[in-house]
Amino acid sequence: MLTFARYSAYVSPQSVFVSAAWSGRLTIMRVAEMLGAEVDKPACENRHCLLPLVTAAWGGNEEAVEFLLDRGANLNNGGRLEVTPLMFASYCGHTKIVKLLLDRGAEVNMTDSMGNTALSFARQKNQRQVISLLLQAGARD
Repeated sequence: MLTFARYSAYVSPQSVFVSAAWSGRLTIMRVAEMLGAEVDKPACENRHCLLPLVTAAWGGNEEAVEFLLDRGANLNNGGRLEVTPLMFASYCGHTKIVKLLLDRGAEVNMTDSMGNTALSFARQKNQRQVISLLLQAGARD
């Protein structure tokens, strides 16, 4: 039988927190936060490990995005990949999350390391509603 002590050696509160952000499981996020998870820390030290807010935006979980923003998550932080929550939400067509991030002050013209913006990500998938929102917010080509 796997005891909590042995299990916790393999799974950190931070990785649980980020995973719960993806799936929008707020109760698990709250417990992980009480155990030391942080809103602006990735699940691991690997270059490809994502931040909680990036994960929540990518997963399309509006409540998790609000939860993280209310706790001070940096909405313009894309982590080591430099792909911001707004970029992920735009690519996936999560219109409500794009609007929420813009309303909270997300920088609409930030670029990743390849020069992509939220607008270019939305255009890759022809996310018409998102493109309209981004243009209204001042997105430039």
